[in-house]
Amino acid sequence: MRQRICLLPATTLRDYLIRIASSDLTVPARYGFALSLLLLLAMALLAPFIAEIWLPPVAVTLLA
Repeated sequence: MRQRICLLPATTLRDYLIRIASSDLTVPARYGFALSLLLLLAMALLAPFIAEIWLPPVAVTLLA
């Protein structure tokens, strides 16, 4: 059992995971976050002018 388990320090594992995920995940995550903020801002600005009946369910769905 001792030969199959490899223990790593937490900082080494964290650095490895950050290095691997940094090139793949940050760009879509940043664009997704910025797009969701813009969508929420647009919804908040348009709320008084759009039907108030369907806006809360849309906001709850997007935030869930």
